[in-house]
Amino acid sequence: HFIQDWEMKTACLQTSYFPQDHTGEHIAEALQDAIASWKLQEKYLVAITTNNGINIVKAVELNEWLRMQCFGHRLHLAIGECSVVRSIQIFYFNQKHIKNVS
Repeated sequence: HFIQDWEMKTACLQTSYFPQDHTGEHIAEALQDAIASWKLQEKYLVAITTNNGINIVKAVELNEWLRMQCFGHRLHLAIGECSVVRSIQIFYFNQKHIKNVS
C-alpha cells in the first residue's frame, strides 16, 4: 500500500506458486528468487515489512535483512488481545457477582 496524491493505492508486485512447506528456509529462498526476478540488487534493500509469523521472521533473519513489523498486523493483534481481556473481565465480574448474591 502507498499514498499518491493523498489517495490510498495498492499494488501487487508478485504472486508465486509455492507448493513447498512454508518453512523459514523455503520462504527465504523464494524471497531471494523474487528479488532476482525483479532484477533488484539486495544491497539497496532497506527493510522488509512483514507480519509476525514465525516462518516469515525466520526467513528474514536467514536473509540477514532488517524486518519492520506491519503496523496493521500489530494493531489487529492488540485489538484482539483487548477483546479477550475485556471478555475475561466481564466473565470474572459476572461470576463474582453471582457468588456474592447466592
